[in-house]
Amino acid sequence: MQLSTNRGKLIFLFLLTLVFTLFGLGMMFASSGQAATVAGMFGSGSFWIGLLVVVFFGILGIPSLFSQIVQKRQLTLDKQGFRYGKPHSAGTDPELEIRWDEVEGMGLARVSRSTMVAMKLTSEGYERYESQLTGSTRQLAKANQRMMGEGMIALPATIGGGPKELVTLLGLAHGQYGPPEVREGYARAQAEAHADAEAVTHDPRAERPRTADPQE
Repeated sequence: MQLSTNRGKLIFLFLLTLVFTLFGLGMMFASSGQAATVAGMFGSGSFWIGLLVVVFFGILGIPSLFSQIVQKRQLTLDKQGFRYGKPHSAGTDPELEIRWDEVEGMGLARVSRSTMVAMKLTSEGYERYESQLTGSTRQLAKANQRMMGEGMIALPATIGGGPKELVTLLGLAHGQYGPPEVREGYARAQAEAHADAEAVTHDPRAERPRTADPQE
């Protein structure tokens, strides 16, 4: 199965990233104007917050989003795992590969007012994932890990029909093709759901026909 990024969402996020970058620059200039000395400017909390915003959104976010707008990324799923990026790309923007047995769990996470699919990888899985990164993608992955936790990666909210649809699809694939303990848990959950559905179907109360109330 293949899913592509939504260019309309990418353009919206790109404009939003520009706004955040300008906001960060405004905080830096405001703190520099209020400080009497350079040392006073560097001692200002608002200066460092503004700098952090500019680095994350401006230096890391803007080039990444612009590159994705120019050339769409693609998510490809199969029984072994999934690949994300520009197909057959290499160099500074490689196609990243994650195997299902490297995924410990997943869910939705809010990062900078954007909902993303967050994944927890095994230590070996994260090392292999990190070895595939180059340039700005490596820096962006480090920033995501600092915000979400060790071994965590995030998939963009612009893939397919959105993060809720994506996490459902990935969860189904992980349950069927993940490590043995995950497959066993998925099979138990499916069996319990099937048993519950059967119980409701054969409940005599559910089959009893409705009769009209007796008339006076």
